[in-house]
Amino acid sequence: ESRFTFWGTGGAARACGVYFASAGAKEINLVNRTVSKAEKLAEDILKANSSCTVNCLGLDEHSAIQSAFNASDVIIQSTSIGLHADDECSIPLGFMDKGMNIFEMIYRPTLLLSEAEKMGCNVIDGKGMLLYQGVKSFSIWNGIENSPVDAMREGLRQALL
Repeated sequence: ESRFTFWGTGGAARACGVYFASAGAKEINLVNRTVSKAEKLAEDILKANSSCTVNCLGLDEHSAIQSAFNASDVIIQSTSIGLHADDECSIPLGFMDKGMNIFEMIYRPTLLLSEAEKMGCNVIDGKGMLLYQGVKSFSIWNGIENSPVDAMREGLRQALL
């Protein structure tokens, strides 16, 4: 019975949130600057699993966000903040604490990842997500079941040097 908090509710959050709900997530928190967008995603999540608790939070709901972070197994950063090298930290550091699991959907180094790691959080970037999106796409486009994952992983590594 996993609990997740998404920071941002765009397309990547939608795909993951609906998947997590269909896989039996107990609770999903959606933090977004536009709460109505979070509420639209909540509807889709509840279609996938009506017993999943979904909470929609605005950026100004600090105590509710803190509670969500503290109760979550994973906090998922799913905004575009961090795509550019000079971007600010996407999630205010005050919400994070040592030992929290932070997943950054962006596949390049971000300020969030470096700061969260300094704080003692467990961090992972979006390279694996990017790789397996490519693996699935390659299989679909080429009509094959087994994509060359190792070669694709190496290609991704070289591309991101």
